[in-house]
Amino acid sequence: MAVFAVGLGAIGCQVIVASRANGVSSRVLEANASIERGSYAEAVVLLEDAVRQRPRSLELHGLLAEALEGLGFRAAALAHYEFCARQNPGSASALWTLATAYVRAGNHRDAIRALEQYARSHRLEKPFLRLLSYCYRKVGAAGQARRTRLRADTMRDGETGLAAPPDGPLELCQYM
Repeated sequence: MAVFAVGLGAIGCQVIVASRANGVSSRVLEANASIERGSYAEAVVLLEDAVRQRPRSLELHGLLAEALEGLGFRAAALAHYEFCARQNPGSASALWTLATAYVRAGNHRDAIRALEQYARSHRLEKPFLRLLSYCYRKVGAAGQARRTRLRADTMRDGETGLAAPPDGPLELCQYM
């Protein structure tokens, strides 16, 4: 391919790159439509091909994870969600998605780790605190679960809490 591309010159190389980009874009559109129809297997085929072409694309990994989860392949889906969170560790969306995927997989300890990482840099809202409380309860941390749920229940709609200190242990009770 490299020898062939040299013979094409700059314009020819731009056409190849644009063609690949359009190919990925059309696969993403097709995959989204497949997911909407519940045709997860079709979406996985399209997205695996797209990920091979653009292996660092967080959007593609996230969509592939969604399609894999739709087929019941939670471990494979989690690997893609984890990739997204590692590539963009400050992303609230990536951490929230990873945490909820862990919960769906029944892995509450890893969900707590993702939620605690989220809490270190993002405002805390009711849905976050309720999910964290649920995870604490599932791992047997009843006291933390109760304190966290109390904090969620006493928040007014739209109110946010302080994020946890970036270098210290996460103790949500200090915000209550």
